[in-house]
Amino acid sequence: MHYDARLGVPFEISTRGSAKTSLKNGLRPGIHGTFSGPREVAFDVPGFVGRETAMVRVTLPTTGSWRYRISLDEGALLEEGSIECSPGTDLFGGGLAIDPNNSQRFILKDGRPVFLLSYESDWLWALEAAYPKENRIASFLRRIKEAGFNAVMMNCYAHDTTWSPGNRTARDFGPPPLFPWGGTNDSPDFDTLNHDFWECMDRVVEQFWREGVFLHLFFKVYNKSVNWPDPDSPADEAYFHHIVARYQAYSCMIWDFAKETYYEIDKSYVRRRMEQIGQWDAHNRLRTVHDDLAIYNDPDAETFLEFQTVQQHHDFHSSVVLEHRNHQWPYVNSEFGYECGPGGTTDVTYGVGQTPQELIRRAYVVACSGGYPAYYYSYTAWDIIHEGDTPPGYRFFRILADFFGALDYASFAPAPELCLWRSSFCLAKGDPSNPGEAVFFIDFHVLTPQQLSPERYTGEWLNIYTGERQRLDEESSSQCVDRREYTIYTIPFSTPFAVLHLTRRAGAADVAHPNL
Repeated sequence: MHYDARLGVPFEISTRGSAKTSLKNGLRPGIHGTFSGPREVAFDVPGFVGRETAMVRVTLPTTGSWRYRISLDEGALLEEGSIECSPGTDLFGGGLAIDPNNSQRFILKDGRPVFLLSYESDWLWALEAAYPKENRIASFLRRIKEAGFNAVMMNCYAHDTTWSPGNRTARDFGPPPLFPWGGTNDSPDFDTLNHDFWECMDRVVEQFWREGVFLHLFFKVYNKSVNWPDPDSPADEAYFHHIVARYQAYSCMIWDFAKETYYEIDKSYVRRRMEQIGQWDAHNRLRTVHDDLAIYNDPDAETFLEFQTVQQHHDFHSSVVLEHRNHQWPYVNSEFGYECGPGGTTDVTYGVGQTPQELIRRAYVVACSGGYPAYYYSYTAWDIIHEGDTPPGYRFFRILADFFGALDYASFAPAPELCLWRSSFCLAKGDPSNPGEAVFFIDFHVLTPQQLSPERYTGEWLNIYTGERQRLDEESSSQCVDRREYTIYTIPFSTPFAVLHLTRRAGAADVAHPNL
């Protein structure tokens, strides 16, 4: 057989019924594809079970002429042929990767920088299950992209919440209309796939890929009333294998063992699954686990995870700094608050909510500490979904995304020593004692060492609520002497918080503070 493919675009090869007899446990086919191409590139991709037969889904990494072989795992050849791969468009640049020059920062595989800004919507897939082929998820993704978000954290399956049990309204999707296996959540048949569910999930992933939004997918969740297969059972392994085999070809994918992985007491089980995901995934999508210090503190964690995802509701700054001292990987604070509904902080679906002003304050603290922030909105985060809402926080996060997206974020590191007073936070580019640039998130005003004076630095203020930018002038700073000299910068806006971006003037002499 001959296929035509495009660079960066997933395509699939069906076994056309020839592998039906090789299906294991009704869930996992015993087939794989071997692909060999230009410059002696070769890799194996596992197959998965479709409604009628087994298939292999792949994205080729280079243009040119390729050969493929579809084989039983036992070795028998089922099919072979050629593929001609022509240029194509991949909005994700091949997928999310770790910056080779700074392992605590993300980058796209093609080398382009990216500031990851995630949005949690755990039941989002259920929109497609309830309204199939209406592309409601695509519409939602376009809406949040306009607000600056480029990733969504989502459960592959979740059943129901304890705070909104049952389908109380038409916008309550827990329990959802589809279940991944045969039977029901109350009486599951783990030996059978529900192809309606997985074809629904195909449409979900496809919408993410087409809209250019990363999908940070949780394989499991422990506190949303799901009746899961027993850990380490054949059905459990087949479930993980099926997801990796079916969706690894999509460059939007990010793998996460479970929402709140700490609920799983058997840490060796978590490690085995994450190692297996890496073995099954020929496309090398990034792996993480959500909020499990025991896993992060495993001395071998960086061999089976690529980054850290936490939920930290209090120590927004110190947790980033501490974890970056312990690990050379990116830090994502995926949950530090929840924007309330339009009725105020009591207008929530879960029991807690914050104003958009407080949520964006926390986001800037995370970002100005060297981490990647994320976002929750009470009416999209869990099983109640008002996907057409435009909460005020969208505007605030758009401003944040524009600012940090334009910054050479990988070249900045936390520099708390440049904030000499009050609860302000700083990132510096280069030597903190004489930085080429510095970014401050300021609470009213900040004291900095004298060498960061307006005589040596140009600057620009950012109003984090309106996006207004104002050039630094000497009226917004003054000097005082108290044993040693300081520079004081005071926010020029009538707001409690703002960002100040300083850039060293060309020709400014190297002046290092003696105590830094």
